[in-house]
Amino acid sequence: MAERRDVMNNKMLDGRAIVVTGAGAGLGHAYARALAEAGARVVASDVNADGVRGVVEEIVAGGGTAIACVGSVADWDSAEELMRTCVKEFGSLDGLVNNAAVQHAASPLDENEARVRRIVEINVLGSLFPAMHAFRIMAAQRRGKILNVTSGAHIGLPGMVAYGTTKGAVASLTYNLALEAAQHGIQVNALAPVAQTAMSPVEDRKDGVTRPRPEQIAPAVVYLMSDASGSLNGQVVRYDGRSLSLLDPPHFRTTRVTEDIATTEGIAQAFDSVLFGTVAPVGLY
Repeated sequence: MAERRDVMNNKMLDGRAIVVTGAGAGLGHAYARALAEAGARVVASDVNADGVRGVVEEIVAGGGTAIACVGSVADWDSAEELMRTCVKEFGSLDGLVNNAAVQHAASPLDENEARVRRIVEINVLGSLFPAMHAFRIMAAQRRGKILNVTSGAHIGLPGMVAYGTTKGAVASLTYNLALEAAQHGIQVNALAPVAQTAMSPVEDRKDGVTRPRPEQIAPAVVYLMSDASGSLNGQVVRYDGRSLSLLDPPHFRTTRVTEDIATTEGIAQAFDSVLFGTVAPVGLY
């Protein structure tokens, strides 16, 4: 075990070219720095020019390699240019950390069209577009890793209808793209982090766990971008710096009713006699 730790700590991403979206602050900032410290050449992307240039300056000052790309990953052409920039500058695209997102909490009674459209465009299209463009390049290379950043909110949290919906889409992107990826030598997984950031400033969760700092989450990203993660594909990893687990992929339950269900009455009887007994509660906590 000691020997494995030594290997894991010795520039395990040496020479890899990795794009990190939403790298201008918070978790993305921490991911970019940790990847560079592990030897990766990083393309840091964000709409926040000052933030993304700041993280690049930190990486370079620490002896790492990084460049900044300013633009919106929710724009199809900008997302494509981001991936092409990585190939142009570093010769390949070995990884994408699909992190860019925004968050707001609100009751459905208080939502408005502008806020819902914004969160859907940034969180869903801003994950789907980079993943699509990265996938095309990686398929031609016959290698690569895509790590989408989702959230436990997609399981269900009060006040998180819009945000949770977008993160559910990111989880679904992971499952679907992973099925396409395996035949091309690509791995696609997702991380559901728990951390204290500007998006999630509350220090303590309802379950009593103190939210860790972003840099405490970054080791999971380094691992998932490395060869050490092996053949892991299509999985959602939950990590809060203290506990590490996998989310069960969605599936239809094995308990099924197949007889006398052709009418409304038959369906009602099936629920009353069988299916209501298999109902599970929803929600993260």
